[in-house]
Amino acid sequence: MGDGDDYVGSVPRRESIREEDFNFSGFMNRGTGQRECHPEMNIKGKIRECRDNPKHPETTPIAVIIDLTRSRGKDTMVVRRKIARLIGQIIKRSYLPGPTLSIGGVGDATDGDRAPVQIGQFEVGNILDRNLNEYLWIEEGGGGSGRESYELAAYAYATRTDLDANKRGKKGICIILGDEGFYPLVKKEQIKEHLGADVPADIPAAEAFRLLQEKYHVFFIYVRKPWTEHKKDVDKEIMDRVLKAGGMHGGVDVRASLLWNDYNDLDLHVISPSGEEIMFNHRRSRCGGELDVDRNAGGRETRKPIENIRWPKGKAPAGRYRVIVQNYNFHEDKRGPIPFKVEVEVNGEVKHFEGIAAPQGNETGSRSNIAVHDFEFDPEKRPGNKDQGDVYRQYGEEVVKAQWESVLPKDRIITIVDPEAVVDTMLGIVAGLGGVDLKTFISHLKSDGQSDVRMAQVSESLAEFFRALNVPKTAAPKLPSRQKKKPGKTKRLD
Repeated sequence: MGDGDDYVGSVPRRESIREEDFNFSGFMNRGTGQRECHPEMNIKGKIRECRDNPKHPETTPIAVIIDLTRSRGKDTMVVRRKIARLIGQIIKRSYLPGPTLSIGGVGDATDGDRAPVQIGQFEVGNILDRNLNEYLWIEEGGGGSGRESYELAAYAYATRTDLDANKRGKKGICIILGDEGFYPLVKKEQIKEHLGADVPADIPAAEAFRLLQEKYHVFFIYVRKPWTEHKKDVDKEIMDRVLKAGGMHGGVDVRASLLWNDYNDLDLHVISPSGEEIMFNHRRSRCGGELDVDRNAGGRETRKPIENIRWPKGKAPAGRYRVIVQNYNFHEDKRGPIPFKVEVEVNGEVKHFEGIAAPQGNETGSRSNIAVHDFEFDPEKRPGNKDQGDVYRQYGEEVVKAQWESVLPKDRIITIVDPEAVVDTMLGIVAGLGGVDLKTFISHLKSDGQSDVRMAQVSESLAEFFRALNVPKTAAPKLPSRQKKKPGKTKRLD
């Protein structure tokens, strides 16, 4: 653990940063051209420690894990701007002793992010500032799957942190920010690549979260977003890859796009109504279709490949089409099953499909062919404004929260509607674990000048958590004396 300056005195300075510092795109453009995980945030082969010391004889380790993918960039900026308030208020109000923060970042290891888990040392003061503002790499990855590698981050914090608090019979606090689900398994290959540890087999996500909860009180703050916003994230990943590769995404009658996330060479085939098959060695059909993007055909080109076959608007013939995915060749050092996604657009209606190429880990060529989707195209039938919500509901709030409820107590899953309220919500979690009741905590927000709207939002978000704590209500506390007596509290949670 570092020994940075206390945050109480630095709150006004950090709260007065220029407005452009709060802007996500401005922050991204200010950087140093970082294209990989900074050594100070790279957890591979390392242990992050939170040690008691003469200055802080009882430390409270607090881990904040931020989603660093495209969809949640604003959370990073809010935490960055207000982290001083979080530490300062914990100290000022004596919620818990010796608060010491580790900033973590999560991306998508399955979709090929280069830094899907970043973990900084437990710090306070200036070093924490550097971890958050200079060293944390906002990769903006993710693959539009509706999942991020939270399970890998959970396993990392469970196995790669050493807390003196645990030795005193206390737990740390781990707060995860996001709006998506997690993968069902922590892959042993990902543990090796990103944590530097060898394990004999994949680890169920539920086991990773169980291990995490042995060391920490774990919370998931769900930042509410309608499925229509998730739809934009899903569609944008495919669109970005197609357009960056020079393909046609819009203005089509029919389009099939294939996405996967490794160096292997998957091939997209579409059989047209005439029986003509568009593929890598027959890129243009007589009926106007074309394979205009073919990645990884020449070798290990990219870990974020895309293939795209399309008929421009007014060109696709009527009739029945078939979409096929083939594993043409393995380019990864180790052969294995290859997850993929296919997006099919017909007359403006979009559908998504997921599958596994080479499920046995060795199939190539025609014997690996998977028929993904058959459909009819009629140029005379244009769809109306059909609700496509069912295609994207897997990314919706009910589905995401149900998955988190399978690994965390329901009262530890906290929903907020305004990302700006995230730090006040985290502060309420710390206060509750320190024995403060909700009424007292809201009175603290009021004395700090928070708006009625913000206080109402935070109170609603935290109500179930505080009910579960069963902390009796007390009157608002008097100002603490030098012998700080904890106001409005009962026994702390270990």
